[in-house]
Amino acid sequence: MDAVRAWLLHTSADFYLAVGEPELVEVLARPRTHYVPGAPEQCRQIIVWRDRLLPMVHPAALAGLEGGGEQPVFVAVIAYQEAPGEPLQYGALALADAPVPIQVNAGPPGEPPLAGEVWDRLLLSCFRQEDKSVLVVDMELLFNTNPADLR
Repeated sequence: MDAVRAWLLHTSADFYLAVGEPELVEVLARPRTHYVPGAPEQCRQIIVWRDRLLPMVHPAALAGLEGGGEQPVFVAVIAYQEAPGEPLQYGALALADAPVPIQVNAGPPGEPPLAGEVWDRLLLSCFRQEDKSVLVVDMELLFNTNPADLR
């Protein structure tokens, strides 16, 4: 099987996600964010993007890792669908570094670096890229599920 083109997203410390090439819509450098009082730690900010308010998820905070809640250096705007044929929806992911294009070869999934109910629900796959564990998560669930419901 041919390699799939994707984006490697460095979210914080040693925590990486990957999204398919068409899912990454735009990357914003040092975007202006707005805090949402009382929101969960992993999603307490929003950004304004093309006249829309987008939730900004800090994946590392959701994983319980350090460095997931600070002001992001970059934000990735991600497109997803709630069901096939439905209009695109958008969300934002806080990043520590700019996304990097990668090629992902088909093969058996790797062992996820994190355990827990959150990742049991969100995780679609996991692979190794240059000695890094990289998670592929369900973006629709990530952006549309109350974080308390994932635990």
